Amino acid sequence: MSNMAIVPGSRWVMKIRYDGHFDIAGNSVASEIPGAFSRHTFFCWNPSDVGKENVYRLANTFMGKLTADNIIIFIKTCIFYPFPPHGSCIPQEIHLPVEIAPFHSQLQNFFSVFPSPFSYKIDNAEHTCEQNTQLRLIFRNGMERANRLKNDGNAAYHSKDGLKAADAFHEAGNCVKDLLEQNLDKSEREMARRFLAICYANRANVWLLPGSLMDLRRCVEDAIKAEDSDPSYSKSYIRQARGYQGLGEFDKAMDIIARALSREDLMYDVDLVKSLLVLQTDGKGLPQTREEMEEWKRKILAGDVASAKRMKSVPTNGAWYRKVEGHCTNICRERG
Repeated sequence: MSNMAIVPGSRWVMKIRYDGHFDIAGNSVASEIPGAFSRHTFFCWNPSDVGKENVYRLANTFMGKLTADNIIIFIKTCIFYPFPPHGSCIPQEIHLPVEIAPFHSQLQNFFSVFPSPFSYKIDNAEHTCEQNTQLRLIFRNGMERANRLKNDGNAAYHSKDGLKAADAFHEAGNCVKDLLEQNLDKSEREMARRFLAICYANRANVWLLPGSLMDLRRCVEDAIKAEDSDPSYSKSYIRQARGYQGLGEFDKAMDIIARALSREDLMYDVDLVKSLLVLQTDGKGLPQTREEMEEWKRKILAGDVASAKRMKSVPTNGAWYRKVEGHCTNICRERG
């Protein structure tokens, strides 16, 4: 370590994020569950790099309790094996988070072999506020870049350049996935997850374009990823249904939409209702006579076993029933 040169004036900031407790399969669980272990993600960056594309010098995840050993391993990796394009070096100063305070004596011994004029500081609560300000800036800049890439993808899609659109949506999603590795506040995390869902759903739409690029299975896969990113985003279900519809798996397509409409936050979504009705009427629209309409309702809600089971999950006070009952009322008025 003493043979490596210090970069004059350089300063690194380190942050530790607690990610929760997990079981051996990697599922998030309560801390009191037997066998559960904690997970932390360590970040290191140079404040002068904030706003650049490759802001992080390193980000690593550690399982189990915080220890002096995994903190020292992370710092060594920051020095010798950082993310490209960063090179190996020692900073003149490193700011460490308050979580490191219990391991001060071990870190003192570790830092004692560093060349002069190296120094370190364990931050207090006041300095943590400064770090949070820097993280907010990272988030804002990252979202701006992701949005530019998404807009490029939209433009390519409308120009029928599917490959370029898919690449742009992929890159936009990667930007947001990097941001989700940070210690975001609740509103930022929700915003980022919705944006990631949009990117996946948009890419799913690319695979529906006619031509050699059409790939209905990939459409379904990307749409499922969109749902996983934000289950309240209705287009993720619509794209899944479109993919299954193209594959001739109509029951699966209707099951997906019905499942979405069963959600309290999506039960009034008119686009979901429209998609389900297209499938339920084979694209012909609702019947135009009272007798045909009553027969169709009996089939959908009771006569067809699979359909009846599916519709049990759709709230009777939701948009699907309102649409159907409204149509019945209009038929009666026209005939009255």
